This record gives sequence, structure tokens and C-alpha cells, in this order.
Amino acid sequence: MRIITVINSILLFSLTSGLQAQYLPILTAGHKWSVVEIHCQPEGNTYSSSKLIPGPDTTFFGTGYKTIWKNDNETAIYYGAFREEETTGRSWYRIPYSESEGLVYDFSLQPGDTATLVNQLLGTDTIRLVVTGRDSVLMNQQWRTRLFLTNFSLSWQEWWIEGIGSQGGVLNAGSSFYTGICGSQELLCFWEGSVQTFQNPAYPVCEFVAAALNEEEIAEEIKVFPNPAQQSFNITYAARSAKLTLMDIQGKLITEEITTGGNYRMNVSSLQGGIYVLKIATDQQTVIRRLVVDHR
Repeated sequence: MRIITVINSILLFSLTSGLQAQYLPILTAGHKWSVVEIHCQPEGNTYSSSKLIPGPDTTFFGTGYKTIWKNDNETAIYYGAFREEETTGRSWYRIPYSESEGLVYDFSLQPGDTATLVNQLLGTDTIRLVVTGRDSVLMNQQWRTRLFLTNFSLSWQEWWIEGIGSQGGVLNAGSSFYTGICGSQELLCFWEGSVQTFQNPAYPVCEFVAAALNEEEIAEEIKVFPNPAQQSFNITYAARSAKLTLMDIQGKLITEEITTGGNYRMNVSSLQGGIYVLKIATDQQTVIRRLVVDHR
């Protein structure tokens, strides 16, 4: 399988207006999404994952949709219907047995605009997110519109990428509105046919089995606390020294430090609230941790 590296070598350019010359649909034959769900437990977070794939076309009330299926252990479960308007870059989703649909993506939005969504998978609330940025990213030899959005409290951010979906996966657009951690989902990996186009830098794998992986089992000698944090994270390790690399969820480098003494306090008071990735490398091991900055 050919893997396209997109995290550390993303090429960007600003989009001044409108959609790109040709909109890239999200639900296309051959696309596959792997999504991780985070389960909060007293002894530490555990994880499980699932895969989503497009299915046959269908029709509701005379309107055409593409079906989407959850595919776990070779058992396919119908997960709803999705339609896209390629001229506007807008998409709608309806959960199984629903008589209505809700807007889940709008790639025509510009910075300062408000996205008004109703994602039936998340509930019946009207979700309002502010677009804080818009650019384009080169992935699998195609330029794709990317939007950055945040809730009105500015405590949580998510991204959307044309042809892929959102930071929470294809069906979780708008999840940053709820700013929750436990039970939240994130896109792990995305494939276009045999090409892996996306890998989440916070996780070393594309699949978790039966929520069996525990953060404390990954590295008992490395601890990061508190998490979430408002002002700073304390990082402790047993080795003589450690290289600490902090990135945003897209893999953009924020800071890199070499520390000694087994204890370090990382100040994050100037960072926007949201999810970050911390790589801790010692002479014994390299550990990747998912950090949450929440200034509320």
C-alpha cells in the first residue's frame, strides 16, 4: 500500500474566494474511514475503532442519496444516507429511519461566516460554529479546501477537508460544538482505494481492537498531567533526558524542547483551546500523547 505523507509536509496556499475548480465529493466509491472512539475509564482512557464505507445509492422522497455503512469484523451495519451538492460544496446527512435530513458540511463558507448545522448523529441541536480560517492542502496529488471552525466560546476547534470529512470523521462534523472528551471520536486514517491519504498524528495505528489499549499501558514510566489543562502540562519521565515535540492536530510544529531531570512543565496558556499532539522521545522509547487544552 502506498502511503501519502501529509502531516509533516503539507503544502498550503490561501484561497481568496469560492470553491476550487472542481469539488471533490466526500462519499465516493473506494473511500474508507477509520474512526477511533475514546472511552474514559477511572484507570485511564481506552479506545475502540470502526470503519465506515460508502454503499449503494438510494432515494428518499424523490431525492438521491448515497448510503454509508459501518463495517466491523466483516459485518456491515447501515449507518444512514448522505447527499452532496457539488455546485455549492454543501452536504446533508440523515440517520437511519429519519424522515428529515440535516446540513453537516458547507465548503463555501469564508472566514468570519457561521456554519449552522444539524447533525442527526450527534442529536437534534442546531450547531453553530464560526469559520476561523480557510486554506488549501495538497493530499494524494489533489488540492483540497480546508476549513477551521470553532464554537463561540473559542474553547474547541475542528477542521474540515474537502473529499475527506472532518476531524471527527466523515459523520461527526460539528462535534466540537459540544467540547466533550469522553465518548468523542476522531478520524484515525482515510483511504482512497489502496492509497492511505491521511494518518492521525496522535495515534500510531489505524485500528484498535475491543477498546483494549490503555494509555497507562503504553508507557508506565511517562506521565502527562493534568489532561485537559488550562495553563500548563506536567511531564515526568524516568530517562535522563527527553525530546518533547508539540504539534497541532494537523501535524504543524508548535514547539520542540530537549529536557533533562525527569520533570518538565510545558506552558500552553497562549495556545487556542483544542486537541494537540505531544511526542515524547527518550533513549528507551517514543510515546505519542493526545493533549487537550481547555481555558474555560
